[in-house]
Amino acid sequence: MDHCEDKLQLASDLGADFTVNIKKTYDVKNEIGKITRDNGFDVVLDTVGLENTLNLGIKTLNRNGAIVVVGLFGQEIKMPLFETVTKEYQLYGSLWGNYNELCEVIELAVKREVKHRV
Repeated sequence: MDHCEDKLQLASDLGADFTVNIKKTYDVKNEIGKITRDNGFDVVLDTVGLENTLNLGIKTLNRNGAIVVVGLFGQEIKMPLFETVTKEYQLYGSLWGNYNELCEVIELAVKREVKHRV
């Protein structure tokens, strides 16, 4: 099992309903469309912070959704203006927490107690 498969397995073990291996899926946007019935995601959590991960998040986000960027691997990013206006999404940057707080949030997610708010 490669590193990506390990992460997907962990996500499943923690309660993910679906996972997509972007190394094996040719059209990630289409695959996510199948999973969400073309509704897209309400929230995208970008833990990498690179231009390509942010743009994938924008492409798979539904209208009035939210993107939260917590990854710090990138420098500067370009974002598509058209989707920014037409999808009317919110973009947040977040730098918070420590390992113990992360464990607490994961436990809440497993219990399905994490709620999205706009």
